[in-house]
Amino acid sequence: MEVFTARQIQKGRMNREYAALYRTFLKKPEDPDSAKAIANVLFTHHVTCENPKITRVIVCHPAMAGETSYPMTEQGAYIRLYGKKARILLEDEQRRRYAVTETCRVEPLFTDEELARACGGFAIENPGLLLHLCGEQEEEMQLTAENLAWYQQAARTSAFSSAYRKTVRQKLLEYYLAHPDERETEAAVAELEDSAYAKVGRISTIELLVRYGCYSRAFALTDRYGYEKIPVSCLFRLAHAMILEKEFTEDEELLYLASYVVKQGIYDEIVLCYLRDYFTGSIEDMCSLWDKIRGFQMESDKLEERILTWSVFVRSHPKWEQEMLESYIRQSGKEHVILAYLTYLAIGYFMDGKPLSDQMFDYLDRAWKQGWELDEICRFAMLKHLSTKPQLSEEEEKEAHTLLLAFTKQGLRFAFYKDLPEHLTEGFQIGDRMFIEERQRAEAKVTIHYRTNAEETWKSEPMRNMYQGIFVKEFLLFYGEKMEYYLTFTNRQGEGKTEVKTVSMTGEPKAGKTRYQLLNQMKAARAAGDLKKAEEAFQKYLQQEALVRNCFALVDEKKQQEDTTWNRKI
Repeated sequence: MEVFTARQIQKGRMNREYAALYRTFLKKPEDPDSAKAIANVLFTHHVTCENPKITRVIVCHPAMAGETSYPMTEQGAYIRLYGKKARILLEDEQRRRYAVTETCRVEPLFTDEELARACGGFAIENPGLLLHLCGEQEEEMQLTAENLAWYQQAARTSAFSSAYRKTVRQKLLEYYLAHPDERETEAAVAELEDSAYAKVGRISTIELLVRYGCYSRAFALTDRYGYEKIPVSCLFRLAHAMILEKEFTEDEELLYLASYVVKQGIYDEIVLCYLRDYFTGSIEDMCSLWDKIRGFQMESDKLEERILTWSVFVRSHPKWEQEMLESYIRQSGKEHVILAYLTYLAIGYFMDGKPLSDQMFDYLDRAWKQGWELDEICRFAMLKHLSTKPQLSEEEEKEAHTLLLAFTKQGLRFAFYKDLPEHLTEGFQIGDRMFIEERQRAEAKVTIHYRTNAEETWKSEPMRNMYQGIFVKEFLLFYGEKMEYYLTFTNRQGEGKTEVKTVSMTGEPKAGKTRYQLLNQMKAARAAGDLKKAEEAFQKYLQQEALVRNCFALVDEKKQQEDTTWNRKI
């Protein structure tokens, strides 16, 4: 009977009598073929219906992608049900479907849990058997090392619905993460369908791949699905490994990943070195990276060059800019980059009044002495810086005199010249002058309107644009003299006018010997009622006049002789 039973089940025979034979004489399968034959008749139920119009029985398992149709005969229909959630529908000749009523009877014929598990051990292709073994609902799924293969097979079986396979994959991911050291887990990760599992659990899938050293696959998933909410330690390990795997070659997505983990505060020398060579982001982000690299005492000239260049381009002043420039210079940075940034700093200092350290002026001074082509604004900044010092060394005085002489020859005169030591400026007629200085747009036209206390009518003169919108006009005022003035200007935004301001020559006149100073001394002495002092100043003035008249006479006489000689030659 056992042999007969085995032959009949291979043929797929099934009715009440065969079911009785199977329950009595059938043995556990010994090979895949016998397991497949048993699985094909397991969980058979007999359906009978009193309605003669019913021609088919439809079975729907929610976990399955489709439905299964069984023919209804006079003896009824033999259907297979693999779970409690299965739905049975009756279909008539017109393909109309009905729910099961009291006129129908469903009777189980052949169900054997022990045989089902034995068949499952041969990994045969039978979705119904897998459904029964794995369970229909999530709460029924209990994964172990013994039944892990069933769930892995179910995840690959297209006969199941996408929702069911998603649930199975989620359970598999949970199991793999909970049992990282098992041999089955390592083998499963090697054959994992990365994209399918990432759609179920992106974070778990990437963590799993990184844990088992599948870095390229994990990196491909982060590239496709992003890495938000993935533990930073996992991403750091991935970035570190991929940098080494790619042998430090530039990769845009890897740069994003590496910069992300560094922003989260996890990094090492490998990651910092990669970003140092290729990362270009906001000035703030690059400066933050530079500060971290500085802590590792790594070479940073490539990053410093990008920061300094971009800062000039976007007109930004990065954090630690002076320390950064000093570091770049120490590492023998490129001359044109250093000059460009020094020029940028000089513009900020001279035009906008931004503070600049003495060290930066030392670099400017060194560049000037080495013969580098310093922009004019750099030399303006150097001279202005010298004018702020309370005392100048002999070398600084020579430098100031050289700069002042060069600018004066070009007709470039600014109000800050008066802050230089008087013995440096007395030969340039600066101490006697009153400077009116106005900042406007470079393309503007500025006119000054003025009158002294001895005049009633206003005079107008254009102001000279000394440099990039710095307009200057010089006046000579005597002691006690006041001058009112206002400015009108025209630029791209329209026309404008300033308020009326007043300047005057007040205070004690300088004790110099120029005619201008002597006249001021006389006026001040008379105003104070000191006639003796006024007389002394007057006598000095007469002496100066006589000296000048005699000197000019000699010059004129010599010039007349030279003209006569030249005429004779002609």
